Amino acid sequence: FQALIAHARVGVDTVDEALARALGDDDARVRYIALRISEERWLDAGEVDLPAPLARAARDALGDLAAAVRLAAALLLGRAGDESGAEVIVAAIESGRGADEPDDAQAAIELAGTLGLAAARRDRK
Repeated sequence: FQALIAHARVGVDTVDEALARALGDDDARVRYIALRISEERWLDAGEVDLPAPLARAARDALGDLAAAVRLAAALLLGRAGDESGAEVIVAAIESGRGADEPDDAQAAIELAGTLGLAAARRDRK
């Protein structure tokens, strides 16, 4: 995943292809990093919409075996205004698991508020 990070930082034209390939990697950590880099590359850079292939790949990643990958995909999609990962966000908040990084847990809580996910409220009835 270090090569993927370096590739994205250099900003070469093929970075989106590398990210797409990385989302299919056997290593869950590589898939996780690809999603987080995608978030940085597209959303932190001020883009409004994710490219369609990336959005599709992120939706597919909502079913990943690794909880951290599922949460990273849900955070990426949610920040882009796509609520298809809402259940993953709520599950991560409720269980306290699924976030390998403390920032991911905090991001899930903040995004649940931003998206108005009532299911994430502790006082729901």
